[in-house]
Order: sequence, then structure tokens, then C-alpha cells
Amino acid sequence: MFSCLPEIPRAARGRVDDNVWAYFNGGTESETALRRNRHALDRLALKPRVLRDTTRIDPTAVLLGKRVAMPLMMAPIGSLQTITAGGSADTFRGIDRAGVIGIVGSASQPALEIAAAASAGAGGGRTWYQLYVHGDAGWVDDVVARVDAAGYEALIFTVDLDYYSIREKQILLGYIPPSQSDPSLNAFRAGFTWADLARIRDRWRRSLIVKGIQTAEDAEIAVQHGVDAVYVSNHGGRALDHARAAMDILPEIVTAVGGRAEIYVDGGCLRATDMLKAMALGADAVGLGRLHAWALAAGGGRPERSGRDARTFPPRTRHLDGPARHHLARRTRTAIRNDRTTPVGDRHVQCLSVSRPVDGSVALRGQTLSTSQMITPGRPTQAARLASGNFSMACVMADWSVRRGS
Repeated sequence: MFSCLPEIPRAARGRVDDNVWAYFNGGTESETALRRNRHALDRLALKPRVLRDTTRIDPTAVLLGKRVAMPLMMAPIGSLQTITAGGSADTFRGIDRAGVIGIVGSASQPALEIAAAASAGAGGGRTWYQLYVHGDAGWVDDVVARVDAAGYEALIFTVDLDYYSIREKQILLGYIPPSQSDPSLNAFRAGFTWADLARIRDRWRRSLIVKGIQTAEDAEIAVQHGVDAVYVSNHGGRALDHARAAMDILPEIVTAVGGRAEIYVDGGCLRATDMLKAMALGADAVGLGRLHAWALAAGGGRPERSGRDARTFPPRTRHLDGPARHHLARRTRTAIRNDRTTPVGDRHVQCLSVSRPVDGSVALRGQTLSTSQMITPGRPTQAARLASGNFSMACVMADWSVRRGS
């Protein structure tokens, strides 16, 4: 089993060729948006408090009305079959006992029915389906009916990639991923509008999520169209170059939504401290993209050999987390501040002990937002639990996706 996060991408790199590595790790054009995602996370600092009782740790959360072991999702990824023969089905074989959300991407093999069957066969974990629009209204209706029949509990429309972006690393290699075998299908995505989403909302009776929201204005429109969750994402820096970082976008989305829908986010998240920052800024759950792909590659397509109960993560992984995470495990009063804003002073989000409310505010882009604008009751408690839970993304992935032997 891997002992720290850097071992995972190193092992993954040794198992895939240059084309696949460039596809999963590259961004669009100058890769500015890709770098911004990580920089925005690193810019946020933790402010730990001491001598709080952290003996009882509970990192669970409720997403779309059901409890999960932690507010973590395996973000949808295209062309996973280039990493592991089972494609997205292997994701479910790895996470079934971890108790987190798995999302099947329509740009990956196998067919949605096979992926759903893999989830059911592995223990019936929670499965959501992400759809790129690659056909007319009749085509969409047919796919939605199949998703319903296969038993997926949520349907996600990715809306931030009207046309396939200019990914220069792939161009230099002359690589075309399987998901782009027929580029003419992109035209259907370009014609998909809010009116189409409204029609789907009328037909789809389960949870509906829109992924790729990057402005408060679009978040408001999404809520007005009855979505159950707004998924904040810039496509991992793979869609629009020079887009804002996901963490820079998140606060305004939280304010716009105002508790009317759940909020998810992805973009550069690799560790539990990243998840903590997203939760403190108002997210209900965090998606893993590249780390998800690295884990499948590093495990050699055998994630099913390492499923473990998520309840064992905190006590088992303390020795893997290093001094910083061990320090957080003994402190429950944690705060986040934005290093770019000076002076910050006392204007920050404070996550107090797991049984106490949150006070304070956060200063972003020179504007101070009150806690009530940013965080609803309960959400900071989840963040504090995550901080004290003392698990890292590396440990999670090593536990249920990347072990190569017992």
C-alpha cells in the first residue's frame, strides 16, 4: 500500500504511456486555469486552535437526502478505459465499501447499464450518471430513460464544454482520445440551452445536477430551473483557458444559491485539507478528478482488491498523514483565511468544535462576506469533523483504489 500521496502519481506514470498521461494531466492552451485551481487552494491558510476534545470523529455527511461516509465524490472522467480495461466500472468496484459517491461519465466505457451492474455487484454503492449531450432531444430522452431504468439516483448534465478545447499537449503528441472519436457530436452540446434543461426537469423525477457552473448568475438560473445541486467546476482547467479557479468562484455561488440547492465543487483537490477548505467556503461535497484517474492507473486496474470500510480510515491512517494532519487531528477549532487579502485580521471563517456553531466572516477579493451569507448551519461542523478526522486524500485513494496487493 502507498504510504504518501506523491507515490500515487509516480506509480500511475509508470503504468500509462505519454498520450494517456498528457490527456489526464494536461489543461487547455496555456493551462492557466489548471494552475489557478491549485494556487487558489494553496492560497487559503488554516488557523488551528488548541485543547478541544476531538476524541469523537464523525466525517459523515448527507448528500441528496442520504448519508455518506464522507462528502467525497469520484468526479466523472472521460476515456477511463485507456487506464483500466473496466473503465468506469472499475471505479465502483473500488469504492463500494468506502461509502462515497461514484459518478459514471458518459465519455467513458463501458455502457451505463454495465457500470450500474458493476456497482450493484460490488455492494450497491451510490451511483450517479453524468451526461454529455451528443444528440437531439429524442436522443437525450432515450439516454435519460436508460439512466432511469439502470437505477442511477442522480443525473448530471455537464454544461461547460460546448466544444472540445485546444489541449496543446495532446496536439503535440498527435493524440485523439476515444471520447473524441466523432467530433461532430460536439455540435449537439453547443445547442443545449436552459429550455432543454427545463424539459428534462419535467421528465426526470430524481435528483438533477448541473455541472460546470462558474458564475452567480448561472447558479441563480439553475436553481430557478429546479436543480437539486449546483456543481461548481471549470472542468479542471480543461475547458476555457484563463477561467477563474473553482475556489475563487465558490463563495459567490454559495451566496447566490442561498441554501436552495446543494453545492459541489472540484478543481485541483488532492488532500483532506483541500476538502476542508472547500467545505468551510460553503461546499457540501468535493469531487476528485485527476487523483481518481491516478489511483486507477497506479492500482493497475485492480481497485476491487482494496475496498475497506470507511469507518477504519481515521485510526488507520494517522501514521500516513504526517505532522500537519496529525496536528489537525488534535485540534477542532480551525479557521481559513485568504493569504492574498491583507490585512485579514479576524475576518475569517472559523470552524469551532464539532458541537458548536460558526462565527466570523471571510474576506475575499477585498469584500467581507458574513458567515450567514456563505455557510448554512451544519456545514462548518462537517468541515471541523473533516479537519479532526485526520485522513488525507492519499490515504483514501490508497485504501480503496490503489492497493496492488494485501
